[in-house]
Amino acid sequence: MSSRKKNNEQFDNFGENEALTQRMYDNLYGEDQGEESGQKTMRYEDAGIDERILRAVRTMHYDNASADTDVILKAGDLTMNLTDYTVTKRGQKVELTAKEFEILKLLLQNPKKVYTKEQIYSLVWNDAYLGDENAVNVHISRLRNKIEEDSRKPVYILTVWGIGYKLGSV
Repeated sequence: MSSRKKNNEQFDNFGENEALTQRMYDNLYGEDQGEESGQKTMRYEDAGIDERILRAVRTMHYDNASADTDVILKAGDLTMNLTDYTVTKRGQKVELTAKEFEILKLLLQNPKKVYTKEQIYSLVWNDAYLGDENAVNVHISRLRNKIEEDSRKPVYILTVWGIGYKLGSV
C-alpha cells in the first residue's frame, strides 16, 4: 500500500467535515491541482506534517460537534442561551440589544463578582473607559426594565453602592 493511500485512510470518518478534510488532504498532497489548474503542486512527505494536520482536522471536527450543544446560563427565571443569543424569562423571550446581552452575560458568567462601571465598559465595549459612566448606567437601567419585575427593586442586577454592579442571588 502506498504511503499516500495509507495517509488518506487516516482522514476517513470525519462526518460533515469529510469534504473539507478531503480538500485539505488533496491540497497537502497536490491532488486535483497541478497542470490542469495551472498551479504548482507542493508535496509534503514529512510524517510530522501529517500528524499536525490530522490533529488540526480532528480538533476542528470535535469543535463543530460541540457547537450543536447549547451553552446555557441561568439565574432564577432567566435563561440565557449563548449558542443562539436568546434570553428568556419564564419561557418568554426577552428582546435585548447586543450590549445589554453582553452585560447580562458578563454578570451571569461571574455571579459572585462585583464589576465596576469601568470594568463593564472595558469588557463589553472593548474600549478604554474614559470616565463616561452614563453609557453603562443607561444600559443597566434599560436591561433592568426588561428583566426585572420592578426595576426600582431589582433582584437580578444589584447595585453595590460606590463600587458597581453584580448579579443578585436569585
